Amino acid sequence: MQSNGDDDSYGAGQFIALSGDRATPDNIAIVIEGEIVMDNVEDFATAVCFFFAMHYILNLEYANGTKSRMFECIQKMFLKIGSNMSPKLMSLNKKLQS
Repeated sequence: MQSNGDDDSYGAGQFIALSGDRATPDNIAIVIEGEIVMDNVEDFATAVCFFFAMHYILNLEYANGTKSRMFECIQKMFLKIGSNMSPKLMSLNKKLQS
């Protein structure tokens, strides 16, 4: 998994990239602003932990839209960081608790 800045680069954004089969990927990489900043991560759970750590360490902002809601859900519901949930997240939280 390499990003060379040509037409096949990853583009802007922040995401976790998997290569190979989704169930048993050959490689898991973390991409920030189109550059692979970490690859050959052991497993997806570890990649998510590193991804959050990089956001805090590098003081990055979450992407807008659906991705930001996913990060908010993980951060506030599962990791219990922060307390002010968006209305959509509060609704999801109520549904999960019932």
